[in-house]
Order: sequence, then structure tokens, then C-alpha cells
Amino acid sequence: MAPPLPTGALLQNRYHITKVLGEGGFGRTYLAADKDRFGELCVLKEYNPNVEGTYALKKSKELFEREAKTLYKIEHPQIPKFRATFEQGKRLFLVQDYVEGQTYRALLDLRLANNRKYTQRDIVQFFEQMLPVLEHIHSKGIIHRDISPDNIIYSKITIEGKSKRLPVLIDFGAVKEIGATNLQSEGSVRGTTVGKLGYSPPEQLQTGEVSPSSDLYALAVMAVVLMTGRKPEELLNQQTMMPCWHQWVPSLHPRFAPILNKMMSYRPENRYQSANDALFDLRANKQLILGPTESIPTPNPKSPKPVTQSPSTSKQKQQTQKKASPSLWKTLWHNPWTGKIIGVSLVFLITAGVSWSIRPPVPEKTGSVTSDEEKIIASPEASTPSSTARTDAKEPTMEMTLNMLTGQRKNEKGTIKSDQIYRYNISGPPGKLLSVKLRQGRVGMTVLNSNKEAIAEKIPAEWQGKVPDDGVYSIDIHPLAGSENSDYELEIAVMES
Repeated sequence: MAPPLPTGALLQNRYHITKVLGEGGFGRTYLAADKDRFGELCVLKEYNPNVEGTYALKKSKELFEREAKTLYKIEHPQIPKFRATFEQGKRLFLVQDYVEGQTYRALLDLRLANNRKYTQRDIVQFFEQMLPVLEHIHSKGIIHRDISPDNIIYSKITIEGKSKRLPVLIDFGAVKEIGATNLQSEGSVRGTTVGKLGYSPPEQLQTGEVSPSSDLYALAVMAVVLMTGRKPEELLNQQTMMPCWHQWVPSLHPRFAPILNKMMSYRPENRYQSANDALFDLRANKQLILGPTESIPTPNPKSPKPVTQSPSTSKQKQQTQKKASPSLWKTLWHNPWTGKIIGVSLVFLITAGVSWSIRPPVPEKTGSVTSDEEKIIASPEASTPSSTARTDAKEPTMEMTLNMLTGQRKNEKGTIKSDQIYRYNISGPPGKLLSVKLRQGRVGMTVLNSNKEAIAEKIPAEWQGKVPDDGVYSIDIHPLAGSENSDYELEIAVMES
């Protein structure tokens, strides 16, 4: 490998090298000032893999060009933007935006210095911010292969004109396109292996095979490192070389530990197959993991202020009433029509009482009762005013039955008209946790028990509850008032309770 460029070197008569940021198996990373952009800082990534031979060098250049094209496809605010490529002095360079901030390694060291670590709540938020980024790159056929605290920076970025602090994924030097041929030396059949011991899954380190689940494995290991403050190799079982971390975070919620375990499964087929799958399970259990959210108390409507009277006015009014009352009763008592009016009134009351007594009793309305667990899981939207929920009693225009198994997930999509109600009858193993989430469109959701009694009406719709003994829940999808054709997507999952 060629020696690093000295500080002050000028490349392409444009990029002024400021310092070396890092070095790895694929080359080095430099911080540089771009003269053509008024000295704006950028990152130069020198692609200089440690290989020998004419064939290997030729393949190295092809891989560099392919990776440049791959990075060019990525457009995401939490990934540094690709700018350009160039070659100088038989050296290959990528140019990317510079991300200002601190790596999670530096942030963890700072916390440890203050006797603090990342909490479970921190990691849930971190996953919610990072899993969509991984889903984005995986959807483009890209595996990062080198996720660790050193390669994620906590930075202030601008999204839609608003400044936010979010994790930014950097260092795509080990990036690999799904299905791409490994770099091989002439006459060799052994592919390249890239990754970090402890963070990378076994198949990546042993054979170089990667998949979206490889990045999920590394992300979960990183989460455990942040929560325990220990190096990943310290968390490995020396016999199986698999993470053994539960003893270091005994207070982890029993709904969160299985998610991490699945992300770090030994076999790739036993892990989540996509970042979206992991995110779905995380959000389905988030309220249980973090506890019930605090609802903002609603102030009582203002009651009218009592009318105050001056003592003299109040006393005068009482005296007037006392004087008027005897005169009024005396007048009524001596009036000849008083007796007739009283008699007619008594006849009317007796007749009305007999008529009321022979009417059939009106059945009492049964209220919506949920279990204690459902009350804990239910979000603040559970008390949505009835004006936003379904107000008619129309029969469903379409019924569908979904038979669910534990660990199974289904997505149902459709378009519903203003005069329609779609009903999904969901059957699953009793006692398991059923999670239902409604996405998109101006639509609402009503959850019914096996007796077709409404037990939850929410907008936006998200609900969890245990599958009952008879194993059936029904979900009614209905448009909101004023909506015509509305698209919707219903996410359904059955998990261990």
C-alpha cells in the first residue's frame, strides 16, 4: 500500500489535504478543503486495496468504479452525499460530503468517563433512526458490511428546512452490491472478507457472504456495546464465538431482548430478513418496552363565573321574596280554578304512569371494556372523539379471514370507498400478542371481539392485545367523514406475549 499523502498536498489543483481521518484495508480517508467551493470541507477516500498482481489491480479498479456508481445511487439525508471520483498518480479517490459531529465511539467514551452508558430508551430511539437508513440502502442492493460505533456519526443535519440531530452512516469503503463478484487474484477462488471481529456475523468473517441481515447483526452488536460499555470481543463466548451479553444488561425489557437476539442469530435465515421487519417488531412492542406514555391532561371547560351581588341588593331581594310569597299562595288558594287544574293534573299523571309501566324495558348499553394489559398498551389516541370514529352501523361490504401463526406477519393493502366497510377476521393462537397497525389514507380502524363488539376505535389506528381463547379478532376498516376513495395498508403480526 502506498504511503499516506502529506498534509498540505494539493490534488487536481482543487483539493487541499488537511489531515488523515482514518485507514483501513481498502485505503485511507482524508479531510480536505475544496478550493472550487470556497474552501468547503469534504472527504477524500483513497481506494488502495492491499492486493498484488496485474489481474488483481485491474479488478481493483473495476470494483472502485462499480462502488462509485453504487454510492452515486444513494440519496439519503443520513448518508454523506457522493460528489465525484478522480485518479491521480495511480491513486483512486472518491469525494464525499464531510459530516461534522462525533462518532458513537467518542460519545460512548465520553459517557463512560462520566460513569454513564446508553439506556434502553436511547437504543430504541437509535434503532428507529437507523433501521430506515439500512432499509434504504438494502432496497438499492447495497450492504454496508462495516457497521460499528466508529462508522456512525451523531450530527446536526437539515431535512425539509428543519435542523435535526440524527445518526449518519459513513465509511462505505467496504460497501458491496448484492450479487457482485468478489475481488479475486488470478487463479484464486477465495473471495475477500471484510468486517470487524465481534461486530460482523460469522458467515461474513469466514466466507465473505453477506446479506441485509449482516448489517442488522452488526447494528444489534453495536447497541449492546453502547448499553454495556464493553468491547464486542469481551461479549463473545470463547467457544461459540457468538455474543453472550445478557448478564451485562439484566434490566433489559423482556420484549426488547428477543428483538436483539433475533438480529444476532447465528444463522442468517433465523434473523430478520429486512430492516423493516425489525422496525415493525420494535414499534409493535415499543409502548410495552418503554412503558405507557404520559398523556397531557385536558383542561376542564371554563365554567361561568358566579354572579356576585352586593350585600344590599341580595338583602333587598330576599325581603321582596318573603313579602311576595304569602300574597301569591293566598291568591292561588282562593282562586276557584285552582281545584279544577289540580284535579286534571292528577288524572294526567295517573294515566301516564300506567302507560309507562306497560312499556318494554330499554336494554342497558354495554360499555367497552378492555383488559389491564390493553389499557397499558393503548395509545393516547384511544380517546379519539366519536366524531372521527365510525358513526354509522353499516354492515361490512367485504369480509376476509386471515389465519395467523406465531411469528407471522402480513400486509394487507386496498382501496376503500366512502360507503364501504372492510372486515378482516384474524385468527391466531390464543394467548399470543396480536399487533395491528393501519397506515396511509383517511381511514379509521375499529377492533371487535368475537361477539363483534367494538373494543377499540382509534385514529391514527394502532392496536395491540392478546389473542382471546376463541382465537378471533375482527378489524373493520372504514373511511373518515368526507373521504371518497382512500388507499390503506394494514400491518398484522402475531408474536410471543
